[in-house]
Parts: sequence; C-alpha cells; structure tokens
Amino acid sequence: MSGYTIIDVDTHVTESPDLWTSRAPEKMRDRVPRVTNGKDGHLSWEVGGESLLANPGMTATAGRGNMQNPPKNYEEMHPGAHNAQERLKYMDEMGIWAMVMYPNVGGFGAQEFLKLNDPELMLTCVQIYNDWQTEWASVDSRRLLPITSLPFWDVDAAVTEIRRCATMGHKGILFTGEPQFWGQPLLGDKHWNPLWEVSIELDLPISFHIGSGNMELGLLKNKIESYLGILDKLGLNETAICYIGDDFQDLPMIRRTGFSVAVANAAEELKTSAHLVTRRRGGEGAVREALEYILRVQGKWDSVVARYLS
Repeated sequence: MSGYTIIDVDTHVTESPDLWTSRAPEKMRDRVPRVTNGKDGHLSWEVGGESLLANPGMTATAGRGNMQNPPKNYEEMHPGAHNAQERLKYMDEMGIWAMVMYPNVGGFGAQEFLKLNDPELMLTCVQIYNDWQTEWASVDSRRLLPITSLPFWDVDAAVTEIRRCATMGHKGILFTGEPQFWGQPLLGDKHWNPLWEVSIELDLPISFHIGSGNMELGLLKNKIESYLGILDKLGLNETAICYIGDDFQDLPMIRRTGFSVAVANAAEELKTSAHLVTRRRGGEGAVREALEYILRVQGKWDSVVARYLS
C-alpha cells in the first residue's frame, strides 16, 4: 500500500465506563447512561433503565474476540478500543493514518438518548459525549477526527451544538438518516434547513450512519412483518411478488414469493433458494438485470425498448 494515505471513515470508539456518571451534574447523575453487570459476566450499557442490545465488548472486537464471543469487560478488550494512545499504536500497525470517530452508546444518530425522556438530560448527555470525544482526539488531532453528535429532536439546539463543537475542532456532523422513525419530519422537509445551512457555512460534512433509525424495525426484527404488511395494504398475492435480497434476513421472503432473486454477492443460502442469481452485484446493476429478465420472460422487452426508438 506504499504511496497511499488510508483514512478509516467509520471506526467506533468504546466509551469509557464512567463517561457520563463522572461528568454529569449531580442532579442528573443517577439517570445518565451507565455500565452494569449483565449476563454471563458481560458488562452492559444501560440507558433510560433499558439495557442496550450491544454490550461494550461487542463494539470492541477488533484484535480480540468476535461478535459471537466478544470481550466480557474492558480488561479483555484490546486497549486501543478505548485508549487513544493505544489506538494510535494499533493504527500504525494496520497502516492507517487517520480515523473518523463514531459513537456506540448514544446510537449512530444519538437516538438512544431519547429513552431518557427529559430534554435537558438528553441534551446534557449529547454535550458530555461531544466533550469527551474532543478530549480523546486531542492526543493527536491530526489523526483522530471527532464528528458532532446532535440533539436532533431540537433543531435550534442542534445548530448551537454544531457551532460549539466546530470551535473545538470537530470535523463533521453525525445525523440520523431516518428521523421519521423518531417522530421527526423526513430529511427532505424544510424543517431541517437550518442544519444544512450551518453545515455549508462551516464547511462540515454530514454523515448519515446506517442503523440510525429504528434498529429493532430496521435491522434486527424479521422483515417478514413489514413484507406481510405491504401485501395486505396493497391487496397482493405472494405469487405476484418479485423479491430481491442479499443476506439472511431476506430468506423468508426469498423462499415464499412468486419470483425470488439473489444478487451476485448474496449469501450462499440465498443463492440456493432463489429462482435467479444475477451476474451483477448489489448496487452495481443487479435490480436492472432482474427487471430485464422478467420483461424478457413476459415477452414485453421489445415493446419497452421500442418506446425509446420511436
């Protein structure tokens, strides 16, 4: 890789166990996120009285363990998961010059703080996290690049936080890609214009991290419920459905629809169950290939092409 400068644009830093309990005002200290003892000796983050799906070890498997068998506590983690000096050493070993910092506890768009149900407390927790990552990155601000988490439920407060963090050297803005999941307007609504305007003014890129919507509905809950809901709403029979997928969560639909398609880079289990496996990978023309296949089988391809020749 000689001659290349590598920047890791999506790396998560494991928050210190006392991040909020040591920094919050005394009146809030008993309600902020905290580490508790979970099952089988694994530590667990608790926010708003609920344990998060990902324990500290699950966000610190690099160099130690894996997602199925993550470190149980901070002692079992690679020290670079939560220590800035050790992270720099690890980056040197991996040939990585710089990294963009992402959170875990607050969620990939700060949505987990909504569980606290107190606007003042929610804002305080966002600010504490942003202050902490600023300090963490100060070990080498050239290589450790913090981006601002936002109290997205309050646009004015979010703009203020962006300005505050920009003065501390933050290099970007982290924002939920699906605010509608949290009772907020869609991204295209003018409600969000103040955010876009301040990002342009300060020349700060915005990152929409996958999974910043409703994780339960979006990533972890079986897709079958959403699929059946669409069928019911549109009054469709499954034999009339073409479903295209790439991973295990797509298997139930792949196995029951009238015509199922697995993209070229899909999991093998999907490929063996699908009616068609595309030559193209997902995101590289697979859907277009599947549509052309259907139209040709239905004898409609020539008439479709003819529309563009007349």
